[in-house]
Amino acid sequence: MINDNHRDADPVYERLGRQAAALLQLRRFVLFALAASLLTSAALSAVILTQKDRTRTVVIAPAESTVTYSAEEDSVSANLLERFAMNALALISNMTPATAAWQTETFLKYAAPESYGEIAAALRSGAAELARNQAAVAFFPMAVSVDRDEKRVCVKGEERLFIGRTVTGSEPAVLCLALTVRAGRLWIAALTKRPAGEFDAQGSNPNSTRTQTKGGRS
Repeated sequence: MINDNHRDADPVYERLGRQAAALLQLRRFVLFALAASLLTSAALSAVILTQKDRTRTVVIAPAESTVTYSAEEDSVSANLLERFAMNALALISNMTPATAAWQTETFLKYAAPESYGEIAAALRSGAAELARNQAAVAFFPMAVSVDRDEKRVCVKGEERLFIGRTVTGSEPAVLCLALTVRAGRLWIAALTKRPAGEFDAQGSNPNSTRTQTKGGRS
């Protein structure tokens, strides 16, 4: 009788042993899969962090226009440089006492962080002077020079100063913006004003382009 009980118990112990071994093997497999997943995720993260983003973004003008603009991480198309510069310069070259402060602050939103202080001091001083003298300034573009490699845009035109309807001053001038591109976004690195005679020098770069506005002269 005792021998029969021992014989009946053996299969039970064997079955429990097999189940325990199976559970242990399953646990080892899960741990191995988890470790492999973590290693794969770490490797993928390292590749993403170290790989340079060369995503190309194409900006399309309004539907009625056939002009397209392109931007990459560290460069943009020449026509995008020109459009950005013309819009930015219009803010600070056509001002009245009522709009000078707002237009100056709007322009400064596009100033590069490292250039903000210098540009802000000069523009705010000029805006305050316009308001104090109740004067207005207008700039009439005649020609544009775009250097894509240097990311520089220069606009040649005539600058006029008004008090009321009276023109109190008029002179030819060249306004230049030095730009920088970071993560596909344009920033203003420098703003300069040059004598009109220096405009032709901008065409010496074979990679530069020049366009002329309607009714202007080069």
